[in-house]
Amino acid sequence: MNALGDSLENIAIAKSGIIKQRCPVVLGGPFEPRIEYILRNRAALMNAPVISSFGPGIHGTITKLDSTESQPCQYADILIKLDENDPNTIIELFGVRLRMLGYHQLQNAITAICTAICLRGQGWRISDDSIRAGLEGTYVLGRCQFLTPAQAKMLGVDGATIILDGAHTEASAKALASTIRMAFPDKPLAFVVAMANDKNHSAFAHQLLSGALPKVAILTEVSVAGGNSRTTTTTYLSRIWTQMAEECNLSVIDWSETQNNCSNINYNDQNLRNSCTDQPGLLVANESESVEHALKKASKLLELVSNQSCGIICVTGSLHVVSTVISCIHN
Repeated sequence: MNALGDSLENIAIAKSGIIKQRCPVVLGGPFEPRIEYILRNRAALMNAPVISSFGPGIHGTITKLDSTESQPCQYADILIKLDENDPNTIIELFGVRLRMLGYHQLQNAITAICTAICLRGQGWRISDDSIRAGLEGTYVLGRCQFLTPAQAKMLGVDGATIILDGAHTEASAKALASTIRMAFPDKPLAFVVAMANDKNHSAFAHQLLSGALPKVAILTEVSVAGGNSRTTTTTYLSRIWTQMAEECNLSVIDWSETQNNCSNINYNDQNLRNSCTDQPGLLVANESESVEHALKKASKLLELVSNQSCGIICVTGSLHVVSTVISCIHN
């Protein structure tokens, strides 16, 4: 925030500095009109032509989602016609297998294709087959990353599917919630969340709660670049998540104070099981000891509240918590 600014307008102004004289600009988007105006205005000042990846003549559709593999994927049909009179600016790709899930990742793929078309116009030899191969081979750690069952077992989680996603803004939370519900509409869901203290925690929580309807939220802490002073405490996060859940008309089972340590919970206690199943809603709990403990707690509590051992656990809130999980696996 110190480098880019504390508003979308300031961030757009800062990032528009990359626009060079007479160099084509590909806009990803879609953006809010005020943000698009800033980018287009900068491009006009630099005499830079603008190619919009969400304009007329551009169509993308997700045709199928395959969640049966250990690494789910989505299939898409993409049609782009930037200039009907120039065959080099027309691309038709059907059944593209995208390993990056969600409608926002389809839009990212379209933006990448528009960029490749621009490079063609500058003399680069890029075939349609090469574009397809690039899209189908693209995979980014920490962006809707699915752990294998073996990796989950390394973390002490057996049966549940673990997703790692570095979302930490309101927009990315909305996209994550949409993707999870698109891929797993009927599976019980738990979030394990750790965040830096300079984020909009309320907006982030509201998007995940309203869009994904989780049954469990475990709030934890990790070291954040810049020092411990940037780490948001579990106490603060649990208060925010409880408030946002109430705004979303979700009943809250608050364990944030009484059940802090994973090792102190007897998950076989019948009274505990009854309290979870008798009070349907969002169960909020803290786990400050470690992310591994948070994952184990999420797995056990999700099984308790849903009576299923094959739910979804999503670790999110920052790339720092995602990298912590990846480091745990490698170590």
